[in-house]
Amino acid sequence: FANPTEAVTWSLHHMTRMNFMSIHLLQTYLTNIVLHPKEKKYRQIRVANATFFRDIWNTAARGVLLAAGFVECGAFAELGSEGTLPNDRVQELSMLLMRLEQWRGKREQEGSLGVNQPLGATDGFGRANFGRSGMN
Repeated sequence: FANPTEAVTWSLHHMTRMNFMSIHLLQTYLTNIVLHPKEKKYRQIRVANATFFRDIWNTAARGVLLAAGFVECGAFAELGSEGTLPNDRVQELSMLLMRLEQWRGKREQEGSLGVNQPLGATDGFGRANFGRSGMN
């Protein structure tokens, strides 16, 4: 992507397509960083944490974290290095949180939080109607 904004846009599009339901968890991780920019423990998330791995890291939301500047360092997804997170990075995260809130509000207003199946796929048989795997 040419810039983080494009990466976030792409990730939000895929979060919508995949019916991402853990937006509150993603917002909690980012809000804690904004509220506690001096504390590294909030910028360092253990990837092996079952909830984080299943609901965030193994979904399109991972793209949001990567666009925000998270990197995988061993057993952790980390944002920033030692010391206090610079004010400009905190401001960028605040803007990202605002965008996530707008995305969540739009999904809630639609009443779906994002199920956007292609036409013909709503019956579970997919677009080609070849049947479910293992059911032929």
